Amino acid sequence: MSSYLGRDCVDKIAFGLADACASASSDLTLLEHKWLFWLSVTTATAFLALALLRITHLILRYPRTTATLTFACIRLGLLAISIRQSHGSHQRSRWVASTALDFAASLLLLVLSTLEHFKSVRPSILACAFIVLAFIYDVSRIPSLWSGSLHLDPGRLSSAFKALFTAVVPIEFIFLALESSRRRSWVIWDKVNHSPEETSSVLGLGVYAWLNPLLWRGYHESLTMKHLFALDGNISVDIIQEKSLTDSSSDSTGTSSWQLILWLVKPLGRFLILPVLPRLFLLGFTFCQPFFIQRLLRFLSSPEDNSLTASALISVAVFTYLGIAISTALYWYYQERFQSMLRAYLISSIYQKAGLMVHVGDGDHAAVTLMGADVERVYTGLRLMHEVWADAIQIPLALWLLQLQLGLAFLAPLAVVLIGFCFSFFISKRAVPNQAAWMARVQARTEVTAGMLSHIKDLRISGMSVPASVLVKHERETEIDVGERSRTVTAISASLSQLPQAIAPALAFAFGPHAIDQSRAFTALSLLGLLTSPLLMILQILPIIAAAFACLRRIRTFLVQSGRIDNRILELQSHGNNEKAEKQHEIQDPSVRICDGSFGWTQENLVLKNINLQLLKSSITFILGPVASGKSTLCRALLGEVPFAQGTVALKSAKLAYCDQAPFLFNASIVDNIIGFSSFDTARYADVIEATMLVEDLASLPQGDKTIVGQKGTSLSGGQRQRVSLARALYHDAEILLLDDIFSGLDGSTQKRVCQSVLGPAGLLRRRGTTTILCTRARQFLSVADYIVTLSSHGTVVDQGTLSEISKDSKRIQRLGLVDIFEADAQIAKQTLESCGVTIEEAKTSSKEDSKDALQTLTGPCSVPAGTPSVTMPIADMGLYRHWLSTIGLWPLLIFLVLIVGNGFGSNFPTIWLKLWSSDSTSTSPDHPFAYWIGIYALLGASSVLCVFPAGLIMLRTGVRLTGTSLHHAAIETIMHSSFRFLSTTDVGKVLNLLSQDMNILDIQLPRIVNNMAFTLSNAVGQAVVIAVSSAWLAVSYPVFIAMLWAVQRVYLPTSKRLRILDLEAKSPLYTNFLDTVKGLPTIRAFGWFPQQQARNNVLLDNSQRPSYLLAMAQQWLMLTMNVIVAILAVILVALVTLMSLGSTLTTVIVAYTGLETSLGAIARLKSFGEKTELERTKTESAKLDKGWPATGEMRVNKVAVSYTGTERVLEELSLFFKPGEKIAICGRTGSGKSTILALLLRLIEPVSATPRNPAEENPITIDGISLSTVDQTQLRERILATSQDAVFLPDNNSTFRANLDPWGIALTAECLTVLHDLDLTAIVEAKGGLDAPISGAELSSGQKQLFGFARVLLRRLVKIRETDIDGGLLLLDEITPSADADTERRMMRALLDRFEKYTVVMVTHHREVAVACGRVVVLDKGRVVEDGSPEELLGREGGWFRTLWESHDAA
Repeated sequence: MSSYLGRDCVDKIAFGLADACASASSDLTLLEHKWLFWLSVTTATAFLALALLRITHLILRYPRTTATLTFACIRLGLLAISIRQSHGSHQRSRWVASTALDFAASLLLLVLSTLEHFKSVRPSILACAFIVLAFIYDVSRIPSLWSGSLHLDPGRLSSAFKALFTAVVPIEFIFLALESSRRRSWVIWDKVNHSPEETSSVLGLGVYAWLNPLLWRGYHESLTMKHLFALDGNISVDIIQEKSLTDSSSDSTGTSSWQLILWLVKPLGRFLILPVLPRLFLLGFTFCQPFFIQRLLRFLSSPEDNSLTASALISVAVFTYLGIAISTALYWYYQERFQSMLRAYLISSIYQKAGLMVHVGDGDHAAVTLMGADVERVYTGLRLMHEVWADAIQIPLALWLLQLQLGLAFLAPLAVVLIGFCFSFFISKRAVPNQAAWMARVQARTEVTAGMLSHIKDLRISGMSVPASVLVKHERETEIDVGERSRTVTAISASLSQLPQAIAPALAFAFGPHAIDQSRAFTALSLLGLLTSPLLMILQILPIIAAAFACLRRIRTFLVQSGRIDNRILELQSHGNNEKAEKQHEIQDPSVRICDGSFGWTQENLVLKNINLQLLKSSITFILGPVASGKSTLCRALLGEVPFAQGTVALKSAKLAYCDQAPFLFNASIVDNIIGFSSFDTARYADVIEATMLVEDLASLPQGDKTIVGQKGTSLSGGQRQRVSLARALYHDAEILLLDDIFSGLDGSTQKRVCQSVLGPAGLLRRRGTTTILCTRARQFLSVADYIVTLSSHGTVVDQGTLSEISKDSKRIQRLGLVDIFEADAQIAKQTLESCGVTIEEAKTSSKEDSKDALQTLTGPCSVPAGTPSVTMPIADMGLYRHWLSTIGLWPLLIFLVLIVGNGFGSNFPTIWLKLWSSDSTSTSPDHPFAYWIGIYALLGASSVLCVFPAGLIMLRTGVRLTGTSLHHAAIETIMHSSFRFLSTTDVGKVLNLLSQDMNILDIQLPRIVNNMAFTLSNAVGQAVVIAVSSAWLAVSYPVFIAMLWAVQRVYLPTSKRLRILDLEAKSPLYTNFLDTVKGLPTIRAFGWFPQQQARNNVLLDNSQRPSYLLAMAQQWLMLTMNVIVAILAVILVALVTLMSLGSTLTTVIVAYTGLETSLGAIARLKSFGEKTELERTKTESAKLDKGWPATGEMRVNKVAVSYTGTERVLEELSLFFKPGEKIAICGRTGSGKSTILALLLRLIEPVSATPRNPAEENPITIDGISLSTVDQTQLRERILATSQDAVFLPDNNSTFRANLDPWGIALTAECLTVLHDLDLTAIVEAKGGLDAPISGAELSSGQKQLFGFARVLLRRLVKIRETDIDGGLLLLDEITPSADADTERRMMRALLDRFEKYTVVMVTHHREVAVACGRVVVLDKGRVVEDGSPEELLGREGGWFRTLWESHDAA
């Protein structure tokens, strides 16, 4: 028992219930338990102290949590007080429930804020929205709380409740500020790749606070792309890319309006719905205005002075107009985000579809037009789509309120509404076909312009620059004529939209009470404003939306049309266990197989018929045949690029590479073109540049392989372009290689070396075991082929077999015309093999070191060419306004000004008239009858409408026609006379963007903005007068108000203009990428590069979205600022009903003015383009030429040099004299400067003096004694007959054979038929439908195109003889037979020597037979003349340059 009691005492000591135990001895156990008690107490005390310190530190560090806890504690205190004072009353139970809900919300707010803080980079939108609303409610209730006006018997509310409730407001404000702040302390955020918008709170988004740093920066310095915020990742094209890729295959192909809506809703539905809620709030705040005005008028007319009513009216004004400002800001914020997503979705879908289309000729440029003009019209047309349903809600509500105010008189405005809807529906139906026709003409002009820009050098050489420019100008004029119908519809809809605003008030007052007081009149007028404003909007936007749907339908039609159908069969094999046996089987198994194949570009006219081929793995196959036999078509068939194919095409591998006959190169460096999207391999790169003989060429270039090739490779010679394209094909890891006429444009020596190093027995392809198919006319290289296929002129296989089989059959050799080839092969085969073997052995031992040295020598720092233009930032100064207005003319502008003033007067004076009317009608003895007042009131409204239509037509028709035509034609003239350096260093996409986007601004945005600004400015002035008349003392505030407006636009305008310029500039790379893809689609698809190209397009698209998105947001920032200013005016300077429209009017004026300044950026760009573009050098005094000049073709070149860049010279100390009638062949290795001589004679480039020149020697180049420096370039090229290396046609797919043969329209039909007969082209033309049939470049082979180009110069000779009786002159030919077979070449040479006997002929050639047929040969090397003489003389020189070329040709 004692043991139990002792144990109980120890336990009490352990918990502090006793100090000692009398019955227990003082042992170790007792001491231990006593220490345990006091240690626990000490530990708890220390923890409390330290925890309080730590909590204090954390509270100071994380004030958000402190504010939330304080807020919850105060709400808890309010709940406790309300429960204590409730006493079971019903009203007090609601009070308790309300405070309980507030406390529960504060607890959830604590949890939500904490989770959002650590789980989201953006402040909680839900929490911020709740705190904002709670703050507004609490602030509004505090005055009533302390004034004793609560309905809860406030006399018994404790002071503690009042104090706590009042304390909630600053806590809410502090918490809102803390919750809206960004998580800077712990969020890792890359400012370069992310926008501050992504971390902004809903309050920051509502007031566009995240945009302020950019606006401030734009005010102080010139913005560039690097200064702009990154695009918000949530609206990036990558977000909808997956849906974009699968959409066309999963949806129906219908193009009705509902199907188009459903098509867009699928990927964009969430973004489409977001603007709905703020738009509903805006609708509610809008309807608060008439009630506010009605109550305000009653208060002002009441004699009593009620301070509570006055403060309440101020609170309502603040709530209403700030609510309008914030809801408008959020509405347009989400709408602009949807707009950006819509543009990204459409452009990415168009690009994706463009990569799946059939490629014919130079490609279909429809995608470029759809991406540009159509997408922009959809973007602007659907921008106001939410206004349709919002206005549909607002109109019935306004009618109901109007009925309450006017009784049955509201039926008159209702009739106006119904009539307005009927007119709008009719106009919308007419807008669709007009818009579709307009867009079709825009597409046609874009295609013609793109074609002209792509071939401008060849057009100049052929003397066709004037016909081409006339064609483009005509397309522009036709486009404007067709577009006038659509713009007229816009003018009609704008005029009809003014009818309700002008007629509805007059009808309402006409059928209402004749005696109306001022309060009733202006309340009714405000309600009529709520009725007519949405009706005005609907009448204007429905035709615009209908036109947008027409463009959307064009886009959808493009997306759902059938694309390329690739019927090739890939028979891929997987390696098993017995790899040795499988490899042996693969060698015997064909790698390429065609069974009963027929291929063509049209279904009626198949180019190849009944083709049966089996090509073994690792074999080299030569495809031979005459011109137009279908060699290139066979290559395209193996790529799956021929639209009409029958039979079976089977391939053993999907790894293909392709080298086109007309090389496609990106406007990038040489190394980038070769590598493409593959990874860089030093050894492989060195192998291919050595195999393609590019080492010497790259060493001669200042920047080595970093040299930018220019548009279409203009910085390189034709042979260099061909070899860069070949190097790209060789660098690619391909198992099947398709080569289309790779030897055209190469001299004999280079042909031989390339053939042996690439195709020879020890060549690159032999070592790799690549299956190679080569379409060529170079029969001299048949010794390297394993298999030979010969096509007939009818597209059938004449013969096929291995080289050994054919060589054993003399009949086959004779039938195929290969007798000379096989005799030469028998003599040089052994030497070729030995020389190749030595070369390869040496390469094996030292290739690594040599490759490294070569790469170090050839590659240098990449730099932008000197001629590349920088981003221009034109400023809309007064000179620019004069430049723009001068294109319209004085009289149209004066008439426009008078109409605008009339509209402003007719729109605003009725308000003053109504005030006078109401005063007179309520008097005991009215001065005038009712008919007097209502008649003039209606007349004023009608006059305002009558001014709208003609004023709209002046800008929409006259202004567009005059300005659009003048500026477009000036830009075309600038391009056609720009320097060769400008053309070679400027992307086609940049110029096409100028002629597309900027023209789009001139045609659509500029006239609309001018009309909006003019009408709204006149209305704003009128409304300001009305306010001043209503309260004269308010006019004193105008200077302050105007100063505020000036300050706002002063900050906004610099950023806005620069963003617009950057928006236009940022689209240029996108245009270039589209054009490159459309043009080089077969090459891109062959290499499998389209996914990489699409990824690149996405990056360019997002980059182009940055300035346009920020510009749209900046415009909404301006609208918000203007609405806030109007809210301030509403509170301080209340001015009755006119205030309702003044805010929107002033906002429209500022937005229209800044929009005008921004749109004038397009004119500034065009003006700057004309002033700053480097032009061809011209003389002020041109020589007066005889009609037959040049008559003899005598030409002298005296010590000139040529440089494309201004530093490195292409020709050095060139001195030549050509006698009349002499035939001169210019020969030399590829890249030696042969074509540069022709460019020099045609003044494509200007000479520089090789040595210091005396003033008397200012004529370095003369033709028939006249210095070329005194001859206009265009006239010179029209007088000299010339053909380019690449055959050129008019850039119009609908042009006829006649138009291309005679672009000037001066030849007779008999003359056309004569030249066609001389070159055996009559049958080809007749088969297509005759001279007046449309010509399709895709249906002509390269050889036929060259024949047609030669026929053009033959025709020009006949026309010259007929007009001048002179058969003589100068003819320049640049490699006119590279793709021609032997028979075609002989036919052309025979026509040349017979028809141009009296002409001085200078021709660039690589062909021995052509050179020998001339009486004189000039040999170039590295830009210098190394030999000059007759062919016989030069061939007799041992070791001479020409003889070496001859021997290399023989050896080949």
